[in-house]
Amino acid sequence: MLLTVDIGNTNTVFGVYETPLPLSSPPQVREKWRVSTHPIPTMDELRVKVAHLFALDHIAFSVDAVVISSVVPALTEVVVKATEKLLPQASLHVVSHKSPFSFRIEARPANGVGADRLINAEAALRDYGSAAIIVDSGTATTVCALAPAEGDPLKPCYWGGAIMPGLELSRESLAQRTAKLFTVELQAPEHAIGFDTTTAIQSGLMYGYADMIDGLVARFRTELAGRVNGAPIPVIGTGGITARLRGIAKSIEHYDPDLTLRGMAYLYASLSRR
Repeated sequence: MLLTVDIGNTNTVFGVYETPLPLSSPPQVREKWRVSTHPIPTMDELRVKVAHLFALDHIAFSVDAVVISSVVPALTEVVVKATEKLLPQASLHVVSHKSPFSFRIEARPANGVGADRLINAEAALRDYGSAAIIVDSGTATTVCALAPAEGDPLKPCYWGGAIMPGLELSRESLAQRTAKLFTVELQAPEHAIGFDTTTAIQSGLMYGYADMIDGLVARFRTELAGRVNGAPIPVIGTGGITARLRGIAKSIEHYDPDLTLRGMAYLYASLSRR
């Protein structure tokens, strides 16, 4: 059994996959759990939490491999130590720019690219083709570009992307840094022109973010056009906040909530074949 651990700034998501992974179709997550990243637990607290999650869903605790993707260095160390003590028999891989991805990393420096962005690109490449634009919105919102090297369609490359504050972070900042504004529910109002302060904030956040994503996707497509010879470039959305933008951000063609976990499963398959 494979355990994938996606450590984000707000939440940590655990996913369980049956092994061996299928070769003819994308792996399907058997179970997944989302827990808060903060406050960062101790090693013993994390061991108890993971063991209880397995027991809660009556899953045998027989893990033979663990893949960790993290953007929170302080928690990475805790997860690694907890894994080594809780699952001493399991192979362990922490995703980095040196992991065996199916693409070349052109962003610089390569070790500065978030592990989650690289993992998303791996899953997008396997399931959607050698060119894709990936929108992942959580604490931060990232828009990433995957496309072949110019003149060489057989060499997929991760080129980089754009990073901006996430919807919830923007909402909280607006409420905290202004005297008369407040936190609102993240939902799109009926009209772009808000008739009161609540709907005005909701319009600015939801429609503003959707249009910002659509605008960036349009720019990305223009810059990538020469690398794909005019072929369509799919836009994949993932992340909990992106779900709220479905149907509002018109450029997002596919919503794939398990993209990151599946990317780690694909990486494990590459590691196991080495």
